[in-house]
Amino acid sequence: MPSIHWWNFWFSLYQNNKPSERAIDTNNSLITVFVTASDGDISKTLRSLVKQSRPHWSAVVFDTIPQEFKKESRISQHKAKNKPIISAQARLLTFIDSGDHIHPEAFQHIVDTFQAHPQAGIIYTDCDVDNELEGRSNPWFKPAWDPDLF
Repeated sequence: MPSIHWWNFWFSLYQNNKPSERAIDTNNSLITVFVTASDGDISKTLRSLVKQSRPHWSAVVFDTIPQEFKKESRISQHKAKNKPIISAQARLLTFIDSGDHIHPEAFQHIVDTFQAHPQAGIIYTDCDVDNELEGRSNPWFKPAWDPDLF
């Protein structure tokens, strides 16, 4: 779970923007993914990013980048995870733990959602567990938006 510190950083960038100023350019929108260090297989995570159908993304990794991904220009390493990343060029920010992976169309769906709802300041997604031995399980379906639950 990302720290509230990251949310405060993102919010400080966009809190005073009008919906029209937050509108996402769906042709060139860059998504920055913060990959947090955990016990999971970071190669699995980075592979799922590289397989995205939408090429406009970058990843900031708070872990060691495996050799096979060192030449991927969209992936960079950052050592200080307790400092805000002001170098993020994206209007769309997301987090993923190392070991997790996302569907190849995930980024496209995120951008499509912002295009359909340009007034939105945040979106969130459902998730589940995809275990190689047992398949998909433990779906986590988020409820409808309720700021009191955020």
